[in-house]
Amino acid sequence: MANWLITGVSSGFGRALAEAVLAKGDIVAGTLRNEAAKSDFEKLAPGRAIGILLDVTDEASVFRGVAEAEKKTGGIDVLVNNAGYGLEGAVEEVTLDQVRAQFEVNVFGAVSVIQAVLPFMRKRRAGHISSTLRRWAA
Repeated sequence: MANWLITGVSSGFGRALAEAVLAKGDIVAGTLRNEAAKSDFEKLAPGRAIGILLDVTDEASVFRGVAEAEKKTGGIDVLVNNAGYGLEGAVEEVTLDQVRAQFEVNVFGAVSVIQAVLPFMRKRRAGHISSTLRRWAA
């Protein structure tokens, strides 16, 4: 059995991955942005689906949430940096503020989560980190 931290489990790929991991009996600490989504997620597998309120664009929220996930799971074995979103539009149609906001979530948010998780994994000398950002590179 492994303990997973998956960011962005409210919907889409993050939710599907969390459901698959829970179905095989592992524990998932999944990040969400509001109480309603947290409650909904935890109903998937009471005691093994652990909702963590976390905003990847807020460094304090990230470090607090990762520490909470570590405590509630007994240690994160696998991190999947899934939180993110796509921005559609021609270059001249999207604003720089929209592009910056996307980078805050998709790039800097992912780095922040890695920075928060790595000290725990290094201390245990174990752990795996994956990112669904690869899907954006194609």
